Amino acid sequence: MGRRRHKQPIYCNVVQICREYLKSRQSGRRQIEATARVLRAFCGYLENYRIELPKISIEHVDSFLAAFDTPYAILCNRYRTNFSA
Repeated sequence: MGRRRHKQPIYCNVVQICREYLKSRQSGRRQIEATARVLRAFCGYLENYRIELPKISIEHVDSFLAAFDTPYAILCNRYRTNFSA
């Protein structure tokens, strides 16, 4: 008889993998920290909406980026408005 395989959840420390990759590419500390910040936020988004890593769609990524980038877009618009000629 063959062994029955149990599905195990896929877990990987995405932030740690990213840091190791960026270090191997000789990226600077600021780039590594910025990338880790975005990945931590994305992991939080996936946990909040109970989305498993293998089931991510482009719509999930778009939704995350829209929510994540909103504060930066507001600041950029404010900056452009204050310093335009």
